[in-house]
Amino acid sequence: MIVPAGGLCEDGSEWIPSHKKFFLPVKILSTIFRGILCKAIDKAIENQKIKLPDEYKSFKELKDLCYKKQWVVYSEKPFSNPENLINYLGNYTHRVALSNERILTHKDGKVTFSYKDYKAAGLRKEMTLDEDEFIRRFLQHVLPSGFSKIRYFGFLALRYLQENIEKCITLLNKETFLPKLVGLNAMEVYRELFKKDPFCCLKCKKGIMTPVNRQMSAPT
Repeated sequence: MIVPAGGLCEDGSEWIPSHKKFFLPVKILSTIFRGILCKAIDKAIENQKIKLPDEYKSFKELKDLCYKKQWVVYSEKPFSNPENLINYLGNYTHRVALSNERILTHKDGKVTFSYKDYKAAGLRKEMTLDEDEFIRRFLQHVLPSGFSKIRYFGFLALRYLQENIEKCITLLNKETFLPKLVGLNAMEVYRELFKKDPFCCLKCKKGIMTPVNRQMSAPT
């Protein structure tokens, strides 16, 4: 989720900036998380979905002990710049669940693919599944009908997006932003996104490869 640090006033004539520390104060977040979690546990005990340890007569006794401890919710620092943020979110919003390059083999009714094991510090590993199980897992990433990967709200709602963006640019006294990729061809887009030349020689890392059309003669 991207939350803007400010917004347009009710009549759209002024940009109202938020406080620099407006988003998710960690100490407050820790307190709220503790309250919500304890409430959920209490309800689960009441519905007999969770059993209290024998040494506690009621959940209140255990909750009082929990509340005496300092709860800390880990919250990562903000990204260093907008490009890093867009690249991070792009991994989730504009990519499929499994890219072709991660599928290693498909034979004898089984599919082998690579994945990152985040429990092992992101070590790259391989997994082999039956075709049906592989397809089942892949389809879990397909959104149901009526759902959308990306939704826009507030002054970014698509119905008034262009009008509101122009107002924001004017009020913030910023130059009109033009996407860096507009007008570039496919190879230029690739170089800009991945910071490398797709025609660069993979062996010497210096020479430039040139596509050559070869006509295969029919066997005699």
